[in-house]
This record gives sequence, structure tokens and C-alpha cells, in this order.
Amino acid sequence: MSTDPMTHQRHVRQVLLRLRENRLYAKLEKCVFERNALPFLGYIISDQGLKMDPEKVKAVLEWLRPQSLRSIQRFLGFANFYRQLISNFSLTSPISTLTKKGMNAKVWTPEVDSAFNSLKSAFTSASILHHPDVSRQFSLEVDASSVGAGVLLFQRGSKGKTMVCGYYSKVFSSTVPVFPFLLPVSRAVQNQGPYRVGVELR
Repeated sequence: MSTDPMTHQRHVRQVLLRLRENRLYAKLEKCVFERNALPFLGYIISDQGLKMDPEKVKAVLEWLRPQSLRSIQRFLGFANFYRQLISNFSLTSPISTLTKKGMNAKVWTPEVDSAFNSLKSAFTSASILHHPDVSRQFSLEVDASSVGAGVLLFQRGSKGKTMVCGYYSKVFSSTVPVFPFLLPVSRAVQNQGPYRVGVELR
């Protein structure tokens, strides 16, 4: 994000020149300029960071309990699209279990119902992901057990405030890794690859 209007104008000019150099063009009627927030593919991108589109939050809150395997898969697919915004996304595990071969998707246990409602609630409190600052150090915080693990990628602001850049969680299969925390750390680092190249990570 540009830090001020003059810088923004310079950035826009650079982008348009680069497009022209490569014989690519933008339609004026599809462009908007000098905005501090824009909806894009289900997200709201602003000078504050990345957050979920309020219309999507409303949709998930109104989502009725899935009644079939197909409807469960649709719900999980929708939720998975926003997993980087949700801490402890592995709470979907009881729901995901219903999609396994041999399971009856219509048997909705109290555990599954609790997971379904907890996930819907998590959407209302999803974090705003801050735009990574490659001049600052990245940190990973890992919480792992024999069941699964969660990873938090963050940076420290100028006043020491934690700025969340992304979440990653993994529910382990029946074959538990020897070092359970290494797999999610590796996946989290790979997932944030474009931001970690050439920067310090601890």
C-alpha cells in the first residue's frame, strides 16, 4: 500500500507503464483510483491489511446445517478459502471426518455441531492480516501436540504490537510425525514463501 497520495500516484504510473511495456492494457471503466479500501475476490484489501468481505461473513452466519456429503464439502470448501484468517482452523476436524469413506454424513453428533457453530463464530472474529513489511523480522509461533499443530506468522510493530500476517494449522493423520511441530512449520513457511525470501525469520 502507498504511504501517501503522491506516492500512490507514482506507484500507479509505474504499474501502468509496466503494463504498456508488455503490451497489456487496463480498461478505464474497470479501474478505480485513490481508494484506501477495495473488495477483491472475497476479501477487503485496505491500508490496514487484508480482511474478509462482510458479505461473506453474513453468508456463513446464515449457513444452515449441512444435510448431505455434498453440502458438507461445499461448506468446508468455503471455509478453507479463508483459513489463513482464522486461528485454530483445525477445529473443523470433526466436520471433515464426516467426508471420509465409510462415514455417514447425515449422523450429526454434538461434537460436529459444536465444531460447526465454533467455526461460524470464528468467522465473525477473524483477524485482519497486516501487510508484511519485508524490512522487519518475521516470527513463527507454534503450538503442537500429537493431534495437530497451529502456526502463527507475525511481526512486531514499532511499539512492539503483534501484527498477524497469517495462520496455518494442520490436523495429523493416524500416523503422527516423530517431530509434530516441524511439518506445520515447514508448510507455513512454504505458504508465506513470497514474503520470507531474503528476510530474517525466527
